[in-house]
Amino acid sequence: MAILRPLAEKDDPTAQSRLAALYERGAGVEQDFVEAAMWYRKAAEGGDPSAQYSLGGLLSEGRGLKRDEAEAIVWWQRAAEHGVADAQTSLGSAYHDGGGVAKDDAAAVLWWRKAAQQGFPPAQERLGFAYEQGAGVERSDEQAIHWYRTAAEQGLARAQLNLAELYRKSRKSEDAAEAVRWYRVAAAQGSPAAQHGLASAYAAGAGVKQDYVEAARLYRQAAEQGFKPAQTALAGMYLRGEGVAKSREEADRWMRRAAESGDVAAPPAQPPSPVAR
Repeated sequence: MAILRPLAEKDDPTAQSRLAALYERGAGVEQDFVEAAMWYRKAAEGGDPSAQYSLGGLLSEGRGLKRDEAEAIVWWQRAAEHGVADAQTSLGSAYHDGGGVAKDDAAAVLWWRKAAQQGFPPAQERLGFAYEQGAGVERSDEQAIHWYRTAAEQGLARAQLNLAELYRKSRKSEDAAEAVRWYRVAAAQGSPAAQHGLASAYAAGAGVKQDYVEAARLYRQAAEQGFKPAQTALAGMYLRGEGVAKSREEADRWMRRAAESGDVAAPPAQPPSPVAR
């Protein structure tokens, strides 16, 4: 800090960006989003691409300054044009959502692809999502699997989950085992949706030997994280006595928890929201 602040005060954009990041994270200084926004703006105006991306993030979230999605787009665009993969991904997501800019799925795909080709897993996952949904590009399960797998193999749980879901929807028997494999990998990272998907596979004997005890264990893991479909499923296991001792009391308890969350009969997990930052 003793070296960084004097450089920042001399209008060094790199030092300003680094100082802003310390304030944003509260690393070595008291966390202060207003101070972070001030230094990010100085650095962004000085042409620092990383600061341009970060300033856009604060603007999109309204942290440290008034929320302004349209201005966030301006700064993300500048950073994206300098090749910042995070900014390209955020800009793509803004176009997909119509946040701060007119909705344009083709533009979303363009920016996601630029970041994906740089090897950025969140963008690869979003590009896979676009191909799966046919949003801004011709629908293609083959391309969706390619991009989901590319991100999944780099450890992105969201991509692992989406890949598992895509395999689960396939009518090919060999794909059920592949779905289980990716559910298991994402579940090990703590994804409640993946834990629920893996539990459902064990309960149905889809791609894995049927095992109600394991299904109940996995449903519980997801349910304890507040995942409503798992809470409802676990209640059903208690009601039927599958994998657990039959208990109307426990079934009612988990149904109440699901009801308190506002969605007792919650649907299966949907594709995650686009990456913002």
